Amino acid sequence: MNLQFTFRGRTRNRDGLLRAIQRIARRDGDQIGAWKDGMRLVLCPLGYLDMTWERESGLFGQWQIKAGCDTTPGGPGFHKAVADLFTELGKKDLKDLQVEDPTGYWEDRDFDRLVREHYLPWLEGELRGALAQLETAHGSVPLFWVEDEYTPEEVPDTVYTPVGRFSKEWIQERLDQGRLRELGERMFLWPRASKDALYYRNGALKRMCQDCCFAPSDRHYSDEQVNQFVLNWLEQAARMDPSLPMPAEAYRELCIMDGRGFSIPEETPELDDGFSPYHKGELMQSYETLWLPLPGVYRYEWDGDGKGNPGCIWLDEDGGGPIWRVS
Repeated sequence: MNLQFTFRGRTRNRDGLLRAIQRIARRDGDQIGAWKDGMRLVLCPLGYLDMTWERESGLFGQWQIKAGCDTTPGGPGFHKAVADLFTELGKKDLKDLQVEDPTGYWEDRDFDRLVREHYLPWLEGELRGALAQLETAHGSVPLFWVEDEYTPEEVPDTVYTPVGRFSKEWIQERLDQGRLRELGERMFLWPRASKDALYYRNGALKRMCQDCCFAPSDRHYSDEQVNQFVLNWLEQAARMDPSLPMPAEAYRELCIMDGRGFSIPEETPELDDGFSPYHKGELMQSYETLWLPLPGVYRYEWDGDGKGNPGCIWLDEDGGGPIWRVS
């Protein structure tokens, strides 16, 4: 079972609360998306918080605020960040705060216990479950994967996740040797209490592995955004900890795609888990109940028919291949 964090509170000044959240987001480099009755705050590439509000009846009715998130597999650092956010909001902008935290971290703020007693046992259970599935599966199995995402190319006896693909042997060896902390630092996006080198490297791995088409940055603005995000975060991680293993070969290839020089030294150690971004192979792309096998370099784009009917296209402007349109 995933670890859920829920919050309830009240405020007289909804707009003041939203401005406070916006200030915190700007300070911490978070992203916000809002709609009429709610908002989403993205604290890391695998961690977001949804919030809704509703006005109480009566002349002096306040605003009821509800918020919640799943902090796995974002990691214990994401759990702490959410707790820190509501601690800050509760000091001034949010009253009558009620919190449900099955880990007990809200009460004791013991980060080491949070990792040791909750996140690492949870990860071990998920990994052992995935290995059990591999015993009867004919290919690979997903872990922490959104169901309506594309499906990566099949590689037998592997587990694919948002931060990389891992062989059965690689996972089993570390489980047998009790190397849970090592597994957590590789598979959780935010494994430690702060935004350290692991946070930036793992965030870059997520975007490189799951979102990056390995196309030139000048092909489309979306390629430029993803490429530069990945490169900037990898370089930040390398500055913070030069000894941290990196996807050095993929990094250099992406630098060429972006037209920038190499900043990570050649002597930087390479990841030892066979890291290979999914878009470098073939993907099974989904649209409703339809699945299409397409090269990973193809870019997705929403494409309506002009009459209000939704649709999408996959295309590669530089490769000259066919355009696939579905509606």
